[in-house]
Amino acid sequence: MKIQNNFTKGTINKDSDERLVAANELIDAENFFVTTTEGSNAGVGKNVPGNVKKTNYNILGGKTIGVGDDESKNRIFNFIKGTQFDYIIEYNVVTNTSETVLQATTGGVLNIIRTPVTMEYGADISMTIGDFGRQDFKAVINVPIIEDKMGLKIFGASIQSDGHVYNSTLKRDVGGDDKVNLGFAAQWEPNENLSIKLHHEIMNDQSEQGAYVNGNTVGMLACTITQIGFDPYNGCEKDANDGPDLTESDGSNFSDNEYKTTILTVNYDTENFLYTFI
Repeated sequence: MKIQNNFTKGTINKDSDERLVAANELIDAENFFVTTTEGSNAGVGKNVPGNVKKTNYNILGGKTIGVGDDESKNRIFNFIKGTQFDYIIEYNVVTNTSETVLQATTGGVLNIIRTPVTMEYGADISMTIGDFGRQDFKAVINVPIIEDKMGLKIFGASIQSDGHVYNSTLKRDVGGDDKVNLGFAAQWEPNENLSIKLHHEIMNDQSEQGAYVNGNTVGMLACTITQIGFDPYNGCEKDANDGPDLTESDGSNFSDNEYKTTILTVNYDTENFLYTFI
């Protein structure tokens, strides 16, 4: 086996002028990783798997704000914040298909902002009250366990609303939110190089996922044929008065979902590299 020295220096900067690059110097590398022993000026380069685009979501103003995976079922969950709606979309790795498992009925419901474990005493509590019975409550509490070594963060959030569509049959507003999010994060830093963080949270969603609304105009028959020689007043609603803020449905679009997430993150920082395990 012949060992060949292909390059002696790497400067990953595509703005560099290729005409000024000396021989045996590298200015561009794709899917490439160099392993070396700490304190050594020599290393070994090798190719590593890269990222491949598997799917595309046509969501107005869509931005991925979080990702979770279920390796046992080959599923990836994408948390996407859009201009009008927010989504949790499940991607099936085996079949290369996607399915929306949660869509916020009002934009801005999914607001996932993770703050660090400070290892100091502190609290951040907020409450917002709005129209249609909207009540948002958020709280984050930080507590040190071992000074400058270990800390604990406890957090919780609740989003409640009645909904903005009135149901004239049920005599109440429908399409409201009922979400509760609880969790904790513990971080341990035994030395300046190693950091271990455990994150666990539970989200319960018993919201009404929108409201059933009959879009037929007044005077238009909205029928389901129940028998041969059907009677238009049997199985039909002759005059539907539903609109953007009114429904006559005799039921609600109820949901009962629970999501659990556990993330273990280990970072080891050397002088030359940061190794991360998630």
